[in-house]
Parts: sequence; C-alpha cells; structure tokens
Amino acid sequence: MSSKVYFGSAKQKKLEANETLPIKLDVILERLNIKDRVKDESVCIKMHLGGHVGYSTIHPVFVRRVVQAVKEGGGNPFVCDTPGAVLSAHTRGYTQETLGCPIVFASGPDEKYFYTFKKEYKGVTEWNMAGCDS
Repeated sequence: MSSKVYFGSAKQKKLEANETLPIKLDVILERLNIKDRVKDESVCIKMHLGGHVGYSTIHPVFVRRVVQAVKEGGGNPFVCDTPGAVLSAHTRGYTQETLGCPIVFASGPDEKYFYTFKKEYKGVTEWNMAGCDS
C-alpha cells in the first residue's frame, strides 16, 4: 500500500499570500484532516528545537500553524523535546507565546518519564527514550 506525500514548493509564481509556504502548509493540513482527528485529544507535537546556534530547525511560524490547526479541531496541543532544548528554546524563537501552546520536556515535568535500553550503535551503548515501557 502506497502512502500519499504532500509537497509545497518554495517557489512562488506570484507575489501573493496564497503562494507562500505558510499558506501551502495550511492547504496540506486541510488535506490531512488534522482538525477531524484531534477533538478532545492532548496532541504532542514532537520537535527538534535545536541547541546552541540551532538554525536548522522548523521555523516557529510553521509550528504555530500546526498548533492552530489542532486547536481549531478541538485538540489540546503541546510541543516537546529534550530538557536542554526546551530550556534554551526561547533563544531560537520558540516560546509559548510564539507557538500558541506550552513547550514541555518529553521526559515529563520531573524528567522521570523515560526508560533506558542498551544497544550498541556507533559507540553509544545506552539510550534513554521518553515514554514508558509498560
């Protein structure tokens, strides 16, 4: 079974709002029926918020549009990432005010919501994964 892939080109044919990437994202979100899937749900938007310079992340304007689509569908969105990234996210433009929702630790407010597993990969032997193993 093949999956549908949606693509919004950065190219603009005209200097009009509907030709911009944020509006193209809105069209994709509409086609994905996000609003129909989230009513009364807590919706985690897992992000890579970057670190240090961290410029190779998704711009907050796009994240806010996803947050808005979830809210319009009756969902309760929040953004999460690792504690270090969350604590410094404001330096890269990610705040509750700019995104329109809270930004929380993926491992929970007390950093206890994770489990550890051992697997060798490129010199790393132990991994902490947010979530629970039960």
